[in-house]
Parts: sequence; structure tokens; C-alpha cells
Amino acid sequence: MKILKAKKDDFIEIRKLDKLIFKDKTADGENIWKIWIEYCKVIKAVHNKKIVSVGLLIPTFKKQLVLHKIFVHPRFQDQKIGEKIMMGLLKNENRPVYLTVRPINKKAINLYNRFGFKILKEIKNYYGKGEDRYLMIKKSKGGKK
Repeated sequence: MKILKAKKDDFIEIRKLDKLIFKDKTADGENIWKIWIEYCKVIKAVHNKKIVSVGLLIPTFKKQLVLHKIFVHPRFQDQKIGEKIMMGLLKNENRPVYLTVRPINKKAINLYNRFGFKILKEIKNYYGKGEDRYLMIKKSKGGKK
């Protein structure tokens, strides 16, 4: 298993994996993946020349970062690949990182906690009725938000 920075040509394969994991409800389009690979931090896990996991960290105009998503192919889950992706995303980053997560997604919340993320607040109906989220933050090494 190799953890690498995504390349421009990876966008179609990443989109297919995104669609497999998130279905059409929350999967992102291939055009946006092409832009994210070019302008954001996209890390991939590769096994036998196939992308099996991806993480995306987006910079903001407030000099913060947003962890948009980490996903792992179902056949490769529970092998600590998400942790390796997270390490790749956070490597050399000293800005605050924000994310949102479903309160029932205990597996993801536990991963984020292990990396120093803390729950700031719960936001009711964030993505619509019944779509609650926790807003989490990992403060910069200097402690700034």
C-alpha cells in the first residue's frame, strides 16, 4: 500500500470510488475532483495500481483548512488506511482544520479524536431536515482557531 499525492489524471478513478462509497446522494462530480487535485491537498492510497482510498483537505480564504472527506473502498476498510490518509493530509500543516461529521458516525469521530480533533458544536439540520452534523476542529500547533 502506497500513500501518495493524487495526480491530475487520477480524477476519473477517484470519482468512481467516490460514487461507489457515497452513491449519487453525496458523491462529488469528476470535474470538481480535477480542480481539487490541482488546487487542494488530495492524498490517495494505492494497492496493486488501484486507488483504494482518498482524502481531501481544502484551504479557505480565512487561512484555515476544511477536511471535506476521507473514504476507503469497502474491501479495504478496517485496515487503518483512513489513518494513513489522515497522516498524509495533516503532514506539514500548521493551520486549523475544520470538518463536519454525522453524530452517528462513531467510527469517523473516533478517528478524528485520535488526531486531536474536538467537537465545537452540534448543528441541527445542517444539510436539511434530520441531517445533523458535529462541527469539529483541530487547532493549529500554536493553538489558534
